[in-house]
Amino acid sequence: MITNRPSHLHFLKSSSSQLIFITLIISIGLGMFDTILSIYLLSLFGSDSIVGLMSGVLTFVVFVTFLILTQMYSRYPITKVWLYSTMFIFLGLILLYFSKNILFAMLIMIVVHVALALQMNTTPILLVSSVSLENIGKTEGVYYTFKNLGWVIGPLLAGYILLKTEIVTNFLWISLFVFLGWILFIYFEIKAFEENKKPEITISHVNQNIRLFFTNKQNLFVYFLRGGLSFYWAFIYVFVPLYMIKTLPMYYIGIYLFILGIPVILMEIQVGKLIDQVNVKYLFMYGFLIMSLSLIIAFFINNIYFALALVIISVMGASLVEPTIEAYFFKITNKLDSEKNYGIYRTSDSLFSLFCRLSGGLLFIFFSVKSMFLFAGILLFLGFLLSRRI
Repeated sequence: MITNRPSHLHFLKSSSSQLIFITLIISIGLGMFDTILSIYLLSLFGSDSIVGLMSGVLTFVVFVTFLILTQMYSRYPITKVWLYSTMFIFLGLILLYFSKNILFAMLIMIVVHVALALQMNTTPILLVSSVSLENIGKTEGVYYTFKNLGWVIGPLLAGYILLKTEIVTNFLWISLFVFLGWILFIYFEIKAFEENKKPEITISHVNQNIRLFFTNKQNLFVYFLRGGLSFYWAFIYVFVPLYMIKTLPMYYIGIYLFILGIPVILMEIQVGKLIDQVNVKYLFMYGFLIMSLSLIIAFFINNIYFALALVIISVMGASLVEPTIEAYFFKITNKLDSEKNYGIYRTSDSLFSLFCRLSGGLLFIFFSVKSMFLFAGILLFLGFLLSRRI
């Protein structure tokens, strides 16, 4: 359970609603961050291929963090890990605003991505400890709805700032949202109930946890399905902006990513209610099929506006999968194991996101950015086939 400070606002009286509200605030900043990341890297390196490869390096950093550091920190209070990692994100963003050196900027980016991995890992664990297993689907639906609301507002703000001033100004605004979330976390006095903390976690413990996780068939299914979704979101936030910037004004990117978030906001609360009532197999199947077919068809469309409209349709498929996969993981994992397994499970995010970025970087040596639409569509169809086996 989570202990917390009572709020005078009725909708913020429960610990889970307070954490969801904090997630909304921080997600606005992170939505801005992902909107400008590929554009910022392009301004540093000047090449689509190098952007894909450098983005892959950053994702590999997140992968290592999820795999090892999130196992090692289980000896420390979850709340402290959340607070320290969020503060490092804030400080790193401030330094990025002032940085003029490419090497220094990349070093800071690495630190920020390590902190992001730790922060992303601890938030869902804090949330799950505040709700019963029977209500987890509904809570996940609300959580992802408000998280994605932040990712709707964030790109719109980023687009406006890009229209009015230079790219790096976004870093200042992002840092303000992250710092506000940090302050609210302290104000609400959110603390997870720390149970059975081991005095020491060694590499052998890490290896054992990883081995046990991947010998479980259900874990493998959820790992690869989560990975397919992560590949999709990496495609959306890295390569769709690169596709757009070839033809459209830069500030259109923020507006378009804002529009992309609308189906997610409208659908995910309702999907969260369905998770506890229907066979999740069908939510996975229909979700991946919609994503796959939309992107494959978009590849063959020459009109950029029609192609981007099909990408919006694909987001509807992602809205079926996103809250479902998280709830499904926690339903097949008891609460005592969720802390040590969640970090391993979330390595699928960085592993498949890394695969997306690196494959894009290699594809662009020979083909155009548009080739990623076909490649992503084919990979997501494999997710549909895998879903049928659950």
